[in-house]
Formats: sequence, C-alpha cells, structure tokens
Amino acid sequence: MVYMIYIHDANGEIVVTRRADSNGGFVFNGIKYGDYSLCVVNSKGQVVDRMNIKIDRAFKTIKIMPESM
Repeated sequence: MVYMIYIHDANGEIVVTRRADSNGGFVFNGIKYGDYSLCVVNSKGQVVDRMNIKIDRAFKTIKIMPESM
C-alpha cells in the first residue's frame, strides 16, 4: 500500500508532502522550526495516523506505524 505524508502548519496549510518508501520511511528537509501536524494517508484516501509534532533543535526521528502498514 502507498502512504502519503502531509505536514500542515499552525494555519492548516500544507507545508510539504512526501510519499513513504516501501519500508514506510520518509524524510523532510528544510522545515522551519515550529509546531506542525503530520498526517498519514493511505492509497484509499483514508487518514491512518495523525500527530502533532514540534520541530526544534532537539527534534529527533519519529516512527509512525499505522496499524495497516
């Protein structure tokens, strides 16, 4: 199944979109520090995971494992 990852800013605007690789991995570069919402959507258009994230100097890799992955 294909998963699209969307990052929304505090105003709900999409900042960046990526397709997850075959292992479910993805990388976003160049995002400014701040608070965001991350949304994972499957190939059927269903939201399978959503979380709030904070990008700052201490930001670390996050692992998202939707049940359907």
